[in-house]
Amino acid sequence: MDSQYLRNFFRNKTIIKNRFFYIVIIALLTFLVFWRVIGYEFVWYDDDFTVYKNPYVQSVTVQNIVHAWKNPYKDSYMPATITLLAIEGLFARTTPSDANSIEFNPAVFHTSNLIFHILNAILVFLILRILIKDELPSFFGALLFALHPVQVESVAWITGVKDVFSGFLSLVAIWQYLLYAQLSMEGNKTDQDNRDRNRKIMHYLIAIVSFILALLAKPTRVVVPIIVFTLDYLILKRQFKHIAASIIGWIVISLPVIVATIVLMPASNEATSGISLLERFLVSSDSLVFYLYKLIFPISLGPDYGRTIKLALSQNLFVIALLILALYFILIYKIKQYRSWLLASAIVFVAGVLPMLGFIRFQFQEVSTVADRYLYLSMIGPGIALGFFLSRYKKPSTIIISGVLLGILGVLSILQTQNWKNTVTFYKHALKINPNSATFHMYLGIVLGEQGSFDEAIYHFSEGINLEPKNSEAYNNIGIVLTYQRKFNEAIYHFNEGLRIDPNNANLLLNLGYAYAQQGKFNEAIPHYYKALILEPGNAGAHFNLGYAFTQQGNYDEAIYHYSETVRLDPKNSGAHFNLGYAFAQQGKFNEAIPHYSETVRLDPKNAWAHNNLGLAFLQQGKFNEAEYHFNAALKIIPGFQDAQKNLTKSLEK
Repeated sequence: MDSQYLRNFFRNKTIIKNRFFYIVIIALLTFLVFWRVIGYEFVWYDDDFTVYKNPYVQSVTVQNIVHAWKNPYKDSYMPATITLLAIEGLFARTTPSDANSIEFNPAVFHTSNLIFHILNAILVFLILRILIKDELPSFFGALLFALHPVQVESVAWITGVKDVFSGFLSLVAIWQYLLYAQLSMEGNKTDQDNRDRNRKIMHYLIAIVSFILALLAKPTRVVVPIIVFTLDYLILKRQFKHIAASIIGWIVISLPVIVATIVLMPASNEATSGISLLERFLVSSDSLVFYLYKLIFPISLGPDYGRTIKLALSQNLFVIALLILALYFILIYKIKQYRSWLLASAIVFVAGVLPMLGFIRFQFQEVSTVADRYLYLSMIGPGIALGFFLSRYKKPSTIIISGVLLGILGVLSILQTQNWKNTVTFYKHALKINPNSATFHMYLGIVLGEQGSFDEAIYHFSEGINLEPKNSEAYNNIGIVLTYQRKFNEAIYHFNEGLRIDPNNANLLLNLGYAYAQQGKFNEAIPHYYKALILEPGNAGAHFNLGYAFTQQGNYDEAIYHYSETVRLDPKNSGAHFNLGYAFAQQGKFNEAIPHYSETVRLDPKNAWAHNNLGLAFLQQGKFNEAEYHFNAALKIIPGFQDAQKNLTKSLEK
């Protein structure tokens, strides 16, 4: 971009001042509505495999990043998003990179989402400014995009990074394409010099590179060519042949992405297979009606509306969809001077959500055919409609009314963000929206159980069983909670009920065996452990439990075998190393015991019992200095540790 172009751009000080003012206000208002999310926690709703259990985020290496660009992750190919998460993860680490477990500060990821959303709102303003050529209406249109409550899910949910990041790249592509198209129109009227042509080429290259990156951030951004074609043809009104020549390359780029996305989809299940094209059209109509309703009445928003394909087909909302479509086209026909704008806003809205309308099968469809996050890019359409309306009816009354309505939307968004504060808050709100979600009852029960709220956890697991009587995992989870409460007979009953539904569930078998073992009934426990091993030969937990059972029976040879298998399968299992060392020590094999006690201390330096037992092993070998070191280490961890104190006294006496 040459200096003369920059001088011309900044020559009109009034326009620049206004433009900068509006950009600052958009950024400020968006921040004021969403800033609270920075302090929110991770939500156990895909944030686990998106961030803190994502191998690409846990271990950021060149090799891993290259692997992410060569291979899909969790049935999706989004290497640009994975790379962004990896970079964010470097700044979010709260534990050393060589620690056994890595923890992350969620504020880094939340801040990133918010920054991208603010940038996206600014980009929408710049796009509308090109289309409408008026700052104030463009400002209001951008605020509608930024502040509408349906955007909360993409911003407040860390996993929504793929929406805001791909949205940013898509909006850059749209903005730069429109600048390119605008220069092309000017070139048709006047002779362009080399500098104008260079600027046009630059805008086009930035646009196409941004589009490619958007596809690599989220494949559903294949709809961007539809959006730019619509805006170019209906609003900028360039000739069809010129537009076609401009975007044919974009379409060619999109085709392999569409094919790859379809190939990577998980296999069809009962809920999504066997659906005819007509039924998919009806499901799509139902989804559009639902989205229009939430656009106008953005209340009772949640992550899962339970709007399954079966429910969508049973409600016959396609009739309403067709009626709305007919009324809209009548409106377009009657108001000829506004036809292109009304049509463009509608097409952009539908195009943004097109991949998730149901024509193409997608994984979440078995849970719900609709979700707020699918509307992220679609919200450009309503922004165009509002901006155009205010450009034609720029009266104090319409400006005030629009401002009040945007203020209400902002308040609703503030309230909606609070439902993403933490996992418990999230699931409790989700169940208010869809109380019939057995999955959410299960997840909430698990989280409550981990927090020690056992009775409340059992309630939600029981609700899951009421909704899905053949839910073996719910029985398993109730059994786990009852085991924690030491209600072993009740736990055994629920484990057996789960096995009645799913007799080949290794987890249920292990948990049933554990409940028996806690009662001292090792003869009853051992067969269940062995059956679990038959089902899952590489199950380290089954070997560990067998090792413990045989240790309690004094069968150290069998215990040593199973503990050895445990540490082979799970080398970082400090408990298995400790127990293996103990089994060897009970046989007087201190040379074999010491390496495993030492490994326990390395993996778990705060394990006072490991230090004590390691000291005993050294004591038996007459290595008093080593023994005293570990006895003192045990006493440092637990002052007054009587066993360590007695053993230290014995060592000093010798």
